[in-house]
Amino acid sequence: VSNLEKGSVEKKLLDRNSKQQAAEEEQDDNEEDDTKLPPSLPNTFPSIAYDDTAPAPRQEIEAHSKKGLLGGTRFTTSFVSHLVREYVRDHGINDRRRKKKKYPTDAEFLVLSQQMLKAIPVYPFTNKYFVYRCVDFKKQSEVFWFKEQMESGKLFQDRGFTSACAFTPDQQWERADLSSDFCSMNAYIAIRSKSGRLIRPFVKRDAAKREWEVLFCYNTTFKILSFEDTKPGEEHRARDWGRYRIVMEEVS
Repeated sequence: VSNLEKGSVEKKLLDRNSKQQAAEEEQDDNEEDDTKLPPSLPNTFPSIAYDDTAPAPRQEIEAHSKKGLLGGTRFTTSFVSHLVREYVRDHGINDRRRKKKKYPTDAEFLVLSQQMLKAIPVYPFTNKYFVYRCVDFKKQSEVFWFKEQMESGKLFQDRGFTSACAFTPDQQWERADLSSDFCSMNAYIAIRSKSGRLIRPFVKRDAAKREWEVLFCYNTTFKILSFEDTKPGEEHRARDWGRYRIVMEEVS
């Protein structure tokens, strides 16, 4: 993230300890291989259908969005907003991490982002409610990979930052005050969050505010709970409005 180099006085937050963490992060990436992937689990997952999931009540989400940073953090609201803005402006770091490519400032940004997310209150609706992610898969084999993970009991780790919305795709489409940019994608994923953070309080642009984004740190691990193809036997198409329905739960 090139603008990270421009920084303000708050850039000094990246002290010697943080720089050491950045070096360790880069070393971990250099050493990373498949042996570090999470282990398989027995196929005893608690299945839940996508249609049985629900988001938290809007008033509770809005109340949570009014909370500021956690006490005791060394980050200021303005610096958190700066980091969030850099992420929202350019998601390229996700593509690079998933393809195991690098950019000179990535390790530094990863350390700062990890610390930033720890300074934001955890999205609190863990046990009962879900957040929602929309993805458009170009190939059916890509989306059926989730079905294979479910059937084998394996865990799924996302090397990039995983983003979701506090509201369902149906709510996103029906409400004028929510972004509907992702509703036409062919896969809807409901996620039971444990460590996701609502970053809306720290975004400035109206378009970003309408997304009500819940962000998970890079390398978060998930378990696939259910998979449904609502049009079995039909040709796979992009922009097929939630044809595939997936439910997964954050593990770590």
